[in-house]
Amino acid sequence: MEQTICALSTPYGRGGIAVIRVSGPESIAITSKIFHSKQNIKTKPSHTVTFGRIIEGENVVDQVLVAVFRGPNSFTGEDVCEISCHGGIVTVNKIIDLLIENGCSMAQPGEFTKRAFLNGKLSLTEAEAVKDVIDARTDGALWAAVNRLEGGITRPIVDMREKLLRLLASIQVASDFPEEDVEDLTGVDLGAELEGIYGELNRLKSSAGTSLS
Repeated sequence: MEQTICALSTPYGRGGIAVIRVSGPESIAITSKIFHSKQNIKTKPSHTVTFGRIIEGENVVDQVLVAVFRGPNSFTGEDVCEISCHGGIVTVNKIIDLLIENGCSMAQPGEFTKRAFLNGKLSLTEAEAVKDVIDARTDGALWAAVNRLEGGITRPIVDMREKLLRLLASIQVASDFPEEDVEDLTGVDLGAELEGIYGELNRLKSSAGTSLS
């Protein structure tokens, strides 16, 4: 069974708010061990937020909001809890320590995105774009990264692959069953289709460096 992991998803340090992400098969169960509320998050539907307190023994660690995302409808494709707490260093460390004490493992750098990729929530291009969105220093770099994250590269490639497969299927049918009454694919038609795909590939190639600025 996949290990349940946790980590701080916002920058480490003092701030008004911090978000700790928990992902894996036991994320809701583990979070519920340290989160006390009038509403049990184990029975909460996906994409809901619950107010409560993080408790250590009889002591209140912090007042928090816990968002529940049930897989596969989450960033990683797994059950996910996101704990929004006050952004103090001691508070964040204490909550992460409590999660680990109750069964979580500390996430490795990029592990949430890796799981999203492995679970089919992101393509490799989109997974790489997540980092580019975070690292963007100009408007142009941001727009290019968001475009890739939204499938701006993946969708055209998938479309071209489907067109090529349809062309290949038509050629194979015409070659294997010349006597059958099938739709004719002429050399002109084939050439026009391939020219269109070639043009689209060149367009993608010419835009490949725009995210570097």
